[in-house]
Amino acid sequence: MTDLSLSPPAPVYLVHGEEAMLRAEAVAAIRQAVLDEGMADFNLERFDGGQCGGADVVAAAQMLPVMAERRLVVVRFVERMKAEDLAPLAAQVRELLEARAALAQWVRGGSLRYREDILEGIDQAPGAIAGLYRGENLGKRLIRLAQDQ
Repeated sequence: MTDLSLSPPAPVYLVHGEEAMLRAEAVAAIRQAVLDEGMADFNLERFDGGQCGGADVVAAAQMLPVMAERRLVVVRFVERMKAEDLAPLAAQVRELLEARAALAQWVRGGSLRYREDILEGIDQAPGAIAGLYRGENLGKRLIRLAQDQ
């Protein structure tokens, strides 16, 4: 299995195989790479394919994460889903991958730029968080703990 700590998490993973234990280990590795354990309860959704619709999965995937960078939506037994339930799920995955590729190309090409609001030192953390709620930042708010050497 690929070391997930070597690159940013992918938007979608397909885990399949005969061995349930290996599938479970793969999902656990993805969970560890994707979720901040302190917020995992808020940012993890689980579905069983025979008991959910594709629209339910898409709605869960479109929810914003709670105090974290990303959410994780796990669908087990996708093969049990009806064809009409798979269609919205497949469309969402396709749109997500296309959008991510376009955004990455725009950032690399310089036509899309983003701002970073960087504050220096851990002592700035309480005010930085409060400032987020007051709308004081432009772009992504970061707190630099130490200078790169």
